[in-house]
Amino acid sequence: MIGQIFAVLLRAIQVLLFIGVLLAWFPVEPNSRLIRLVHTCTAPILMPVRALLSKIRYLRKIPFDFSYVVLFLLLELVIRLII
Repeated sequence: MIGQIFAVLLRAIQVLLFIGVLLAWFPVEPNSRLIRLVHTCTAPILMPVRALLSKIRYLRKIPFDFSYVVLFLLLELVIRLII
């Protein structure tokens, strides 16, 4: 029961990550409620992943933020281990 609730919360974070990626592609008001909600919920968990990835010299040259992909996959792994 607790594992399922935790899995649902992790899925919600995955959805917010996906929304954040999609919103980066479109011109939106940076002060909108949706943007602030997504940023507030995802920034604290993205920062450690970004810090780890910034230590990889090769990734510093690529103009793409892999932290979303890495975090999404890590969350998926945790969800699969829980269920």
